Amino acid sequence: MALSSFEESFPILSDWVPAILFPSRSDAQVAQVMLGTTASSVMTVVSIVFAILLMTLTLASMQFSPRILVSFVKDRVTQ
Repeated sequence: MALSSFEESFPILSDWVPAILFPSRSDAQVAQVMLGTTASSVMTVVSIVFAILLMTLTLASMQFSPRILVSFVKDRVTQ
């Protein structure tokens, strides 16, 4: 977001910013590394969210009732 606003403030930067961010457009290994990094970071975030959600549901079912898990699983939005 900051880079985008900086680029809008100084239009001359729009020529060399892509060259810095993507040094080799013809090399497939660079794209593979970037996609691998993006996929691993997305999977990390998803696993953290899943772990927090599972912990929250476990604590809620212990304090209230196990029926809260059934209603959580049946909810269409959650699925």
